Order: sequence, then structure tokens, then C-alpha cells
Amino acid sequence: MTHAAQAPAHRAAVPENALVLATRPLRAEAQLEETSRYGDNLWTLTPAWLRADRKPHRLDFAQVPHAHRDTAKLLFYAC
Repeated sequence: MTHAAQAPAHRAAVPENALVLATRPLRAEAQLEETSRYGDNLWTLTPAWLRADRKPHRLDFAQVPHAHRDTAKLLFYAC
């Protein structure tokens, strides 16, 4: 019998309060302290879009199955 994938037993080595845009240049009006954190299920990436004509961009990890969410976050955080 097959079983649905289960969440990994270990958590990613990234702290939940790590700022996901900490290493990125931000728009002049953006405040780093107000940007998304690793533990959030919705990461707003718009503060890192330096061109004004860009539409808002977000990563919604709530759409990723729970068993794969930590892996997806870790992959995007590494980029």
C-alpha cells in the first residue's frame, strides 16, 4: 500500500524570523524590517522589484502541500 508523503522530520536550518529579502537591494521606500520572513506562508517580493513598472509579486506557500512546503521555501530562499 502507498502512503501520502509526510513532512520531513527535520526543519530547514533557516530561522523562522529570517528576512527573505535581507540580501537583496530594495526600493527606496521599502523598509527591510517590514518585509516577509521565512516563517510566513506568503512572501511579498515586490519591495525587491527595482523597476516601477513591475506588477506586485508574491510566493504563496499555502498552495504547496504541507509535506513539501519546507523544501520549497528553502529552495526559493537560496535563490
